[in-house]
Amino acid sequence: MADRTTPRLPVQAGFSLPELMFAMLVTLGLMVVVFTMMRQNQSIFTTGTGVTSMNENVRAAVDLLTREVQAAGTGLRGMTAPILGVDGEGDVGDRLVLLIGDPNAPIAEVRSNSPYPSGSTQVALIPPAGTTGPPNAPQYLDDRKKVRSLYQPGDRYVLYNESRFVVVRISSASVTTGGDILVSFTVDKSNPRPKFGDYKFRTAADSNGALFAKLDGIVTYRYNKEGETLERRETEDGFVAVAHGIIGFQTRYRVLKADQTLGEPLDDPPTERDTVRSLVVTLKARTIDSEPESANYRETAERIEITPRNMRLRRPAGEDAGPSLDGLYLTIESPNVHVHRPSPNPAPSHETASSAARRGAHHGASLHDAALCARIGAVAVDDD
Repeated sequence: MADRTTPRLPVQAGFSLPELMFAMLVTLGLMVVVFTMMRQNQSIFTTGTGVTSMNENVRAAVDLLTREVQAAGTGLRGMTAPILGVDGEGDVGDRLVLLIGDPNAPIAEVRSNSPYPSGSTQVALIPPAGTTGPPNAPQYLDDRKKVRSLYQPGDRYVLYNESRFVVVRISSASVTTGGDILVSFTVDKSNPRPKFGDYKFRTAADSNGALFAKLDGIVTYRYNKEGETLERRETEDGFVAVAHGIIGFQTRYRVLKADQTLGEPLDDPPTERDTVRSLVVTLKARTIDSEPESANYRETAERIEITPRNMRLRRPAGEDAGPSLDGLYLTIESPNVHVHRPSPNPAPSHETASSAARRGAHHGASLHDAALCARIGAVAVDDD
C-alpha cells in the first residue's frame, strides 16, 4: 500500500493582540486630534461670523447717527438748540431728538408789532426773499429743481428763536392789506415731550422777530432694552430698529464753559443748549446668535464724538445757513483702536439725513472718510 502523507502548510505569521491594541490606540488618538481641530475651527468660524455681524451692525448705526447728528439744525438758520436729549440713568438708555429743516425752503421772519398779533394760532410773516408765485403761497425750487409751494395746509413748520421752538401744522395762509402773509396753524403733536427740557416756544411772548421755517423731520433715537435694539423714529412714524444686539446707548454733551474752554462730557443735557459743542455717543453691542454663557459670546463698545455742523449759526435774516465748522471730528475708542482726525471731505450743509435716507442717495459730497474713520472702531473684545 502506498504511503500517503499530508503535505504541511507553511506557517503564516499574524499580528499579536498587543500590536492590535496599540494600532487601535494610535488610530483613536488621531481621530481625537482631527475632531478636536475640526471643532476648534468650527468655533472660530462661528465666533468670527458673529463678530463680523456685530461689527457691521454697529457700523450701520454709527454711520446713520453720524450723518443725522451732523445734519441737525440744517435749514433752521439761527437756531442754537436743534438737539434735545434725556438721560436714561443707567440701563434704561438715553434718548436723542434731532430737528432737521428743509434746506431749500426760504425762511420767513415774523413781523414785529404787526396789526395782526401773533399768538398760539397765527403769525404774520414778512414775505421771504427769492420766491415766486402767488403772494399767499410763495414758490421755490427744491433740490431736484421742482417747484414747491410754501405754507400749504397740512405742512409742518417750526416757529422758533435761538433757543426755543414749537412745531406747527399749517391750516391756511392769506395776504394782509400790508402785503404780509398771515399764516394760521395748530400746534403739532410731533413736538417732543416736556421731559426733553424747557424748549417750548411761547407763541404769545416769543413770536415777534422769530423765524418760521419748513420742517423736514424730527428724528428720535431710543434704546429698547427688552428687544436689545437701537430704534429710530421720524416725526410721527413708528419706531423702527436700526441696529440689533445693542446692550447700551449713552449720549453725553461736551459744552463750552464760561472760560471759553471745553469741559468733560456731561451725562445730563445742559440747560443752555447753545453751549453744546459736540455729542459723545457710546454704543455697546453683543453677538446676536451667542448667549453670554457661550464660548462664542463677544461684546464691543464704541465711542464716537460728533460735532454738529449747523449749531450756533447766527446769520442775518435772508442769508442761507452754511457750515459753522471746518469739518467733522470723530473720536472712536476701543481697547485696540483710537482714532481722532478731521474729515477732509465733510458733508455739505444742504444735506439732510432724513431726505437722503428716503431717496437712498446722498446730496453732493458724502461722509465717506468720516464713515471709514467710524468703521475702524468696531473691534470685538472678550466679555471678560
